[in-house]
Amino acid sequence: MKRLFVFLVVMLIVSMTIISASSAQDESSVIVGRIYHIEGSLLRYITAEDDWVADVVDAPFGTGDTLYTGNQGQAELVVPNGTWIRISDNTQVQFIELDSDIAEVDVASGLARFYNKDDNLVVKATSPFGYVIVYPGGAFDYYVGENSVEVVPVKGRITFVHFATNERYEISPGNPSILADQDQVASGDGGIDPGWDEWNRGRESFWASKTNITGPSVNYLPPDLRHDAYVFEENGRWERVPYEGSPRWFWRPTRVPVGWAPFTVGRWTEWYGDQTWVPAEPFGYTTHHYGNWIFIQNRWYWAPPVVRATMGLPLLNIGLFWYPGRVSWIHH
Repeated sequence: MKRLFVFLVVMLIVSMTIISASSAQDESSVIVGRIYHIEGSLLRYITAEDDWVADVVDAPFGTGDTLYTGNQGQAELVVPNGTWIRISDNTQVQFIELDSDIAEVDVASGLARFYNKDDNLVVKATSPFGYVIVYPGGAFDYYVGENSVEVVPVKGRITFVHFATNERYEISPGNPSILADQDQVASGDGGIDPGWDEWNRGRESFWASKTNITGPSVNYLPPDLRHDAYVFEENGRWERVPYEGSPRWFWRPTRVPVGWAPFTVGRWTEWYGDQTWVPAEPFGYTTHHYGNWIFIQNRWYWAPPVVRATMGLPLLNIGLFWYPGRVSWIHH
């Protein structure tokens, strides 16, 4: 009975209008990142509990969050504004600001690699000794120790600003790295840890193989979500189905058991006061935090979000906003 009740509640909630097009237009877009990959352990600091708790793949992160990898821990963090971050073991990062055109992240200790993958984005990475500006197309490694920091350019143009002197240093691949402490800046040998570099190459190979997967998903997904197109190609298909008197293109998962429904495979967790869904399906993050689920002809279909909401069908007019879970809570 409990499972039937949950299914009926989900079917009712997901099939009805959650927000109107006008309210979607007025709502400011909150940029929320995604924990895409974890090896070993990744911890999140919970201020209310004054403690660290284990984090999982597909959990969200946002402004104010602090993450830390344990011994032999590594993680890949993706922000839909084009900021990609990989962190090595014993590394602590805090997200100071996440917006559509800027990302500011503080690295308290450890090793992190930053990417700026958007033409209209500025990535700022701070440390106790200075900060780095990563321009579009750029990438660099950040080694933050107790007494100094090293900035190693990996790709594109990088600027380092020393806190003590306010001097700016432009660096690019093929040139020496930047070494800085509280008082001065010097040149380093620019070497990258072999094990760290090999792990990053492995992640780059993973993404290279996935971006080569072609299909209609690239055309139906908004640009900020297209890095996940391979997930849709591997786990379902796009179908043209009648909805409210017109044929529409929706995505249907095909690698799910009979009787599957959204918000049934995974768990709810509290994140900044909101009940937030952490899915267990490989396609679950995008489909349960963006767009909307619709029940048609005894099947569940996912309608992708639109870049700009306009007047029209409410369920097909969900703007490109992240939601903890597109449901309403019914207490019984």
